[in-house]
Amino acid sequence: MGLIFIFITGSYLFFIGILIYGFDKVPVVENRNLDPKTPFSIIVPFRNEEAAILELLESISGLNYPKNLFDIILINDASEDNSVALIEKWKTENPTISATILQNKRTSFSPKKDSISTAIEVMKNQWIITTDADCVVPQNWLLIFDNLIQNNVYEMLAGAVSLSPTLSKGKGAKTSKSSLKTFLNFFQFVDLLSLQGVTIGSFGINKAF
Repeated sequence: MGLIFIFITGSYLFFIGILIYGFDKVPVVENRNLDPKTPFSIIVPFRNEEAAILELLESISGLNYPKNLFDIILINDASEDNSVALIEKWKTENPTISATILQNKRTSFSPKKDSISTAIEVMKNQWIITTDADCVVPQNWLLIFDNLIQNNVYEMLAGAVSLSPTLSKGKGAKTSKSSLKTFLNFFQFVDLLSLQGVTIGSFGINKAF
């Protein structure tokens, strides 16, 4: 048992050490203020997200990026709430942004993968970018990706995810910053940080997962 414990601990430390090495190899991304050129299709799968979808759409409408260089493809995965009606209303209020709602075509046990495949069938742009319906995006979200694409040859880019200081008690419900003091929410926060660290480290050693 002792040898097994030593082997497992050693393997774990070795693996973490490689990820730390990879983490340090990933360069810091900076906005070089290049004129935007890259057209994007933003894919958003959703199911029963009436409490969150408008916040995402408003953050997209506030992007520091030309509206003629991106469109939004929203894939409805059998929503039973008011999500579609809210999106339709938002579309009428934001006519300068191209937004399309599709019904998900289920072909596997992964609704999100099916949603992306459904969107790819109708997308107009070479670059697709995805986000979850219960997220919000930063103002320079597309601008940073555009700067990277213009300066390098990439097949895929990945962005980090962070939790808001106001964590969710339930779907769409926001709490105060003190919610981080609860064990469950603090565990969720640390768990997400560890996942982000592993992802960044794996990209740094060119073995992304």
